Amino acid sequence: MTVEGKSLTGQFSRSLLSPTDTKIFCISLLCPCILYGQNQAITKQESCSTWIKDSCLFTFACLFGCYSCIGAYGRSRIRKERGINGNYYQDCTTHCFCLPCALSQETTELTRGGYHFLQ
Repeated sequence: MTVEGKSLTGQFSRSLLSPTDTKIFCISLLCPCILYGQNQAITKQESCSTWIKDSCLFTFACLFGCYSCIGAYGRSRIRKERGINGNYYQDCTTHCFCLPCALSQETTELTRGGYHFLQ
């Protein structure tokens, strides 16, 4: 349950491994940099045309093996904005071991706030 984008339960609106939108999951699996960039543009309240810089950052992080650190930073921003419990180490572990699920969960959380992706 959410009020004005904040979680009343202190948790994401859906669990990490629960079913999600097929399109979102496929994009997070095949090209996670796109979802990461769009999630960050929404969180930073920037226009969706500026998501490219965050997507490039995430791509380089993937190439050098530090994607979980960058992903955890983005997930932490979403958690703070939404009032969701957790810490950076949980976010880092989530992105390290279950990247597509983490990005899908974050995107679903932002979508519940009224944002729409890839239209």
